[in-house]
Amino acid sequence: AGALLIWILAPLTPGLFHAPGLDDGMRWASWIILAFIPRDLASALLQSRREVWRLFFLEACYFLFAAAGIVYFAVTGVLKNADQVLALNLAGAALSTAAAPVLCYGRIPGWGKAVKGAWSKMARYGRDSLGIGIGDTIYTQLDYHLLGLFMGASEVALYFAAKNFFRFYNAATQAINLLIFPTSSNLFARGEIGKLKELIEKVLSGYLGFLLLINVLILIGADLIMALVYRGIFPDAANILRIFALASFFEPLYMVSENVLYGIGKPRAILVAMWTSI
Repeated sequence: AGALLIWILAPLTPGLFHAPGLDDGMRWASWIILAFIPRDLASALLQSRREVWRLFFLEACYFLFAAAGIVYFAVTGVLKNADQVLALNLAGAALSTAAAPVLCYGRIPGWGKAVKGAWSKMARYGRDSLGIGIGDTIYTQLDYHLLGLFMGASEVALYFAAKNFFRFYNAATQAINLLIFPTSSNLFARGEIGKLKELIEKVLSGYLGFLLLINVLILIGADLIMALVYRGIFPDAANILRIFALASFFEPLYMVSENVLYGIGKPRAILVAMWTSI
């Protein structure tokens, strides 16, 4: 439904966001959304079983293929526009989805008789998760669209240059959450709340200590980092990067807590916190 909506709205977007060709990009995005569905289901299953190596290969099919393709296109001088990058993303998503049945073989749980109230509980969980998914999309993407709407593509590029670097923090958080989510669920189900609290404290203290070290380096060397990474194209992005570095201290508090709440079956709390933030 989301892919269809994006496809229908695509012709309106170039004029609305001052971005010629955005309609073609949105049509690519519609196909990418559909290609991701089986892959994301497999990812959730493997994460819940803590099948880290299989999950790595599933993710590598997408991320490494797309990244290698972009590097190859850039080095050979073939990379000309955003449509090529979107096409590589679609190919990577399709490859990952094709690998999903192989990586999940023998790991899909069999059908059992549902206990009383299980379907209604699952429906409530799904409803809250859908609200979180919509909120997460708005939270991570709306800033680009608002900048494009009011300021134009040049300001979006400047902002993206800094924020894209900030995504390295998200990668660290996602790696931690691969273990936090199923482990917190397991401990909560066994009633070992003390161990769960101890786990959260250790993870948060370790992550915040890591951020403190990294962020001091970023605050001091933001100008040099932007100059090296973007070859001097976005010098004004250094101050934006410093703001993101300060904001990053909230990243583990929010993301780790979110995955613990998911693990103990309380998505409603995440939903309230997310939409309050938005």
